[in-house]
Amino acid sequence: MNKFIHLGLLAIVVLFGQLRAPLAAQPEQTKVAHLEGGYSIEIPMTLKVVQDRGMPDFVLYRVADRAGKQLLLIYLGNFPKNQLESPHNAISSSTLIGGYAATSIKWLNRGTTSSGSTLIHLKGSYPAFAQMIFQALSKGDSEIVERVVRSFRKDQTVESK
Repeated sequence: MNKFIHLGLLAIVVLFGQLRAPLAAQPEQTKVAHLEGGYSIEIPMTLKVVQDRGMPDFVLYRVADRAGKQLLLIYLGNFPKNQLESPHNAISSSTLIGGYAATSIKWLNRGTTSSGSTLIHLKGSYPAFAQMIFQALSKGDSEIVERVVRSFRKDQTVESK
């Protein structure tokens, strides 16, 4: 008899958890930001992308929050430079982002912030690289930036023309 009561209570707890899960996991609204060379990223509606500088051989974009705090620097060009000094405990990984080979390096700073850089090897002549750099971000901000970096792709509207 006790076995049935426990199973019944377990079923109620599981059902209640399933009903609450969709409410807690509401997706954040995003928008597409178009970049040089027909590329794009997807960013939360609370962020903005500003083209910082256009030079003959590269373009810089800054992704910032509403208060103006820079979360991500995006370089599109042919001669990326590693502007971050990575410590010995940095973690390096390789993957595909938007169908392009990418290499990332990330590490924890003193305290609870993280920094990193992702270099994406593009297939065209210009820009040949996309480099995305973030520094000293909180865990929440670094998770947002990681989603933005993973969203990098060839802009679909450009490909369909």
